[in-house]
Amino acid sequence: MRWTRQRLTERIEARIHATLAAGFLDEVRRLRDGDPLSRTARQAIGYGELLDHLDGRCTLAEAVERFVLRTRQFAVRQDRWFRRDPRIRWVDVVNDPVAEGRPVLLDELSR
Repeated sequence: MRWTRQRLTERIEARIHATLAAGFLDEVRRLRDGDPLSRTARQAIGYGELLDHLDGRCTLAEAVERFVLRTRQFAVRQDRWFRRDPRIRWVDVVNDPVAEGRPVLLDELSR
């Protein structure tokens, strides 16, 4: 099953909200208040958006919205990249990635 754009966005939003609930904003705050972050680190997906919020350049809701957008754009680029590679074998996972992926992996390893 290929992801629809809506389903992809829903999963990304859920993961980002779970990450925030687990303390990601506090982690970014601690990093900002500690040693200076490199320019590269300040631009990393999620970090850059939350730093903008912490520095007063946007609301938390706006930062999260941009975090979701940039993550979705990155996921789409990854999908396009891997779709072009004939060595990639896609596995449809419904419930259990390990149980459902194991037969495919074992098949590939036995070739």
